[in-house]
Amino acid sequence: MVGNGSSPMRLTPAARVIILMGKTDPKTARHNQQSMVLIPIDTPRGEYYSQYPDHESPRS
Repeated sequence: MVGNGSSPMRLTPAARVIILMGKTDPKTARHNQQSMVLIPIDTPRGEYYSQYPDHESPRS
């Protein structure tokens, strides 16, 4: 799965997990092309940003 960073994420202050959804195999049947990956918010080397910079958050 490859992400190009073009889709903004929406995080709330209470978020503990990010759900990453993406197309993983465009050559298979439609119902098998999609995958969801759960990423803990405290994953090392992760960079997270808010689409709403004025939104107050404990991480900002």
